[in-house]
Amino acid sequence: ALNVAIGYGRLDIISYLLARGFPVDYAGFENKTPLERAIECNQGSVVVTLLKSGVDWRRYEERRKTGDKSLVEWALAHEHPQVLGVLIDLYGDDESVFNQI
Repeated sequence: ALNVAIGYGRLDIISYLLARGFPVDYAGFENKTPLERAIECNQGSVVVTLLKSGVDWRRYEERRKTGDKSLVEWALAHEHPQVLGVLIDLYGDDESVFNQI
């Protein structure tokens, strides 16, 4: 259900599911985590919501296929400054986040 809502960018449903304890790092549809699905669907506002809800973005980094963009590279390439802002707010002291470029 979460991955379908993500595909349509339905923040209301996403927020509802997350508030009820739906696991944010569960690999469901096509074995993709919610963060991977949001990135695949170019849903910047959903990525922000997931990051703020505590999603393990490093899991995405570990699961990336060779040649795929890092989360920072994706945010830059698709012009999602809000994603970069959340990464800075949450992980600004962690150089490894921004050494991916």
